[in-house]
Amino acid sequence: MRPLILLRCRILRINSESYSHTTNTANSTDWAGTDDESTLGNYAWYYSNSDRKTHEVKKKNPNSLGLYDMSGNVREWCWDKNSSTITSTTPATGYEGNTYNHVNRGGSYSKNKIENKIAWRAINDRAYDRRYGFRVVRKAN
Repeated sequence: MRPLILLRCRILRINSESYSHTTNTANSTDWAGTDDESTLGNYAWYYSNSDRKTHEVKKKNPNSLGLYDMSGNVREWCWDKNSSTITSTTPATGYEGNTYNHVNRGGSYSKNKIENKIAWRAINDRAYDRRYGFRVVRKAN
């Protein structure tokens, strides 16, 4: 998978699950940006409103930290391998030579409201799937 070449750089890497979880839960407990099911469509592309396809970023409202598409559109493929527990202080476990068993967060355009909740997490069992995306992050100076 060619994008993994970026992961070896000391400046850039794929977002960790702990960071993804922390940025999703800022001021919300159900979905990124809202706890009100009736307003979810203002924040996320999901099964009921997506026409079964991905959409351009920033077409929905951001969460309270100004981050877009943290629930819905595409699942976020995280740096971390699967672990049974995750907190904001859990260290990233990183890439270990294959693309399988990585955590993904945030739901997708093809999932229902429940599977787009912040607490929902899944494991990536394949190297490519159009429902997955990733965020590139860098360490602050």
